[in-house]
Amino acid sequence: MGCAPPSAPSAATYTDIFGSAVDLGRNERTPLHLNLGVQYRDLSLRVLHDAYRTRSIDGVAALPERAAVNDFLTSIVDARWALRLGEGLTLTPRFTYRHQEPWRDSDRASPGYYHKGVDRYVGRLTLAWRAHERLHLFAGTDGYVENARLLGRAEDVGLGFQRPFADGATSLTLRNAAAFAEMSLDTPVALLTAALRHEQHSQF
Repeated sequence: MGCAPPSAPSAATYTDIFGSAVDLGRNERTPLHLNLGVQYRDLSLRVLHDAYRTRSIDGVAALPERAAVNDFLTSIVDARWALRLGEGLTLTPRFTYRHQEPWRDSDRASPGYYHKGVDRYVGRLTLAWRAHERLHLFAGTDGYVENARLLGRAEDVGLGFQRPFADGATSLTLRNAAAFAEMSLDTPVALLTAALRHEQHSQF
């Protein structure tokens, strides 16, 4: 776990194109990071949370009337289990959940109001086989479902940068599935590797 008190990234003076100036010491960066892991035999679990807040008084063109406060939030839960099926043969199921809210400005009075989030659920199954001390085979499949949506109240759509997705939708769901295989052969001359991957995406 790590956290730090608010700090100013610069102490210089910023002047916009219209001649207005501001002390960049009023800007702030506040990081918070949590990373916890536990393992029992071949089962491992990890939880990660990252919260990064910025407070910026300098704008793109003219200086804004108020500082913009943005949060960048990420939460991840990851679990995997390495099942040893035999000599040199390991089957590993894995599940990962990720939630993110980038550029969040939850102040409804702010001209930069923005509150969107995305959840991704990832499943993965791999089989690794050490057929020989020089020959390794690896194959598997993975897929994810990703759901992005507008957070906050329905009447907030249109405020600041809070805009709907395509066709006015307030949510968007994407899916992807893949299968892959890899072979590596360690020879006295070189390490030879061959790989194949096929993907199917719901939109592309």
